[in-house]
Amino acid sequence: MTMDKRIIKTKNNIKQTLIRMLKSKSFDDITVKELCEEAQTSRITFYTHYSDKTELASDIFEDMQIRAKEEYYRLQNENNSAADIVCDYLNILDSILNIYYTNYDFFGHTRSSESPTLNYMYFKIIDETIGQKIEKDKDRLNPRYPLSMTCDFICSGIKGFINAGRRDGLSGEEIRPMARELLKRLLENEVVRK
Repeated sequence: MTMDKRIIKTKNNIKQTLIRMLKSKSFDDITVKELCEEAQTSRITFYTHYSDKTELASDIFEDMQIRAKEEYYRLQNENNSAADIVCDYLNILDSILNIYYTNYDFFGHTRSSESPTLNYMYFKIIDETIGQKIEKDKDRLNPRYPLSMTCDFICSGIKGFINAGRRDGLSGEEIRPMARELLKRLLENEVVRK
């Protein structure tokens, strides 16, 4: 079922307004009333689409997750026709970094110190994306440790590496080669895999 263009336009306006507001105010401090005023939409319209601002943020994250998956499939088609397992995970990392830095005006506000809510949602997206991939690839990946622990280790590592690089003032292009090298070494050297 296709969504009405007016609904899409209204929801996009609300989403983009929240992202713009994050430049000057933390997510936890933004009220629905302020958001509606800034978006020039009524609270009735807002609540027609979202139960609260957390559901709105979740919708933004879902959009980003869809884009990251599309980016991953594009990268797979471009550079992994042989379906190499290490390249699979490097492409996942690259798709996460590409979406993260292309949408930094949103993701730049996902630090736990700024918004525990957005931070949790951000980690959940990474965990779901990589967790589903690891579960699907468990036989090919052949993890040395329990699957859930391997998944948490890789997900926490990626998220932590990005956040630490950001905290240290590194750009996405500075973080990318280091993160790729670290992940590649983990997957190739029997640290994570048997």
